[in-house]
Amino acid sequence: MNDARNTLTALAQMQAAPGDELHAQGVIEIAGPSIEALLAFYTALGFRIERRAGTFAVINGFGARLFLEENAAAPTLKRWANIRIVVPDIDLVWSCVRELGLPVVHSIANQSYGLRDFVLKDPCGFEIRFAQVL
Repeated sequence: MNDARNTLTALAQMQAAPGDELHAQGVIEIAGPSIEALLAFYTALGFRIERRAGTFAVINGFGARLFLEENAAAPTLKRWANIRIVVPDIDLVWSCVRELGLPVVHSIANQSYGLRDFVLKDPCGFEIRFAQVL
C-alpha cells in the first residue's frame, strides 16, 4: 500500500499547479463534514497540503489546486460536477487506486470520447475523473 501511495504522490507532484493560491484561477472548493476525511482521501491520491488553517486547507497535485473546507451542513450526496485529471499512465494510477481501496464510481474503460478513464468519489460525494488520451 505504501508503494501505491508513493507512486501517486510522485505523479501528483510532477504535475503540481503553478503559482500561489491567491492568484490561482478556476479553483474548485469542496466542502464536507470532515476536513480530516477529505485530507486523508486527497493525500492518498498524492495531493500535497500547501496550507492548512483550522478547518480549511489548500491542496495541490496533478496540475490542480483544490480548496477543502469543513462544514457540518455540507451535503454528501452525489454532485453533478467532477474534476478531470489527465495523467500519462492511467493504468498505473488505476492499479494504485485499487491497491489503496479508494471508492470507485466507474471502473476503468476506453470511452467513445477519446479517453481511457475511471471515476472516484471523495468522502463528501465529489467525483474525481482520472483520464488518459487514447
